[in-house]
Amino acid sequence: MRRRVLLVFANPYSRVRRHLPYGLMLLAAALREHEVRIVSPYQEHDDPDAAMAALVADYRPDIIGVGVRNIDTQVTTEWGRGNYVPPDGSFATTWFVPKTG
Repeated sequence: MRRRVLLVFANPYSRVRRHLPYGLMLLAAALREHEVRIVSPYQEHDDPDAAMAALVADYRPDIIGVGVRNIDTQVTTEWGRGNYVPPDGSFATTWFVPKTG
């Protein structure tokens, strides 16, 4: 039975650093016998909650999958705080994943 599948990349940090939802893209490829849509509400809309409510009401998915992270979110972001500040103090970085090693 063909299903309507909505895959949501729900990473709020994607507003800071835009990147692709690789994991959801792989999942969508594996579900090619179904009708699959991938959306990134934080990248595509100023009000992601309202956009998702409207999309769900319109698309009426049978299944909703949510992805929140991918390897690209390990990059740093200049937030004025963090775990690295250069000697001139011009910015600071925050890591989204823990250090390994």
